[in-house]
Amino acid sequence: MKKLLDYRLNIPTSDIFEYPKYFRMDGSISEAYYIDIYSRGIPKFSKCIGFTHPKKQRLLDYLNRRQSRGWKFPDQKSIRKAIIEALRENNHLTARELSIKTLITARNLRTSYLYPMENEGILLKVGKMKGKGGPVLWGLKKQ
Repeated sequence: MKKLLDYRLNIPTSDIFEYPKYFRMDGSISEAYYIDIYSRGIPKFSKCIGFTHPKKQRLLDYLNRRQSRGWKFPDQKSIRKAIIEALRENNHLTARELSIKTLITARNLRTSYLYPMENEGILLKVGKMKGKGGPVLWGLKKQ
């Protein structure tokens, strides 16, 4: 796979890494490997290969848009406005879903926007997604 990406398609990648082996519920051993695609290769990977899984494709599109944005960050007012508009359209979203819309990392979005907007009484945590330790769902506070 690395040879195909690196040498045939000219998509720069890392070395091949192995996830730690673990026992599955049925007693078999899981073996998995991965490679990282360097940021300069993301546009070509997206164009030549991409993903068929919708969630992975959305994240790949996000990486492309984020990379094309460069180091220029939008101003705080436009980000806050984008957060409010996204929550008006969808009722509640996770920080990751909002990060895809605002082109800011989920961590930065939480610390710089979501928590302060919660303290200001604009947003509130409306619950969690299903699953153990699921991500927090954010919504607009009723006024």
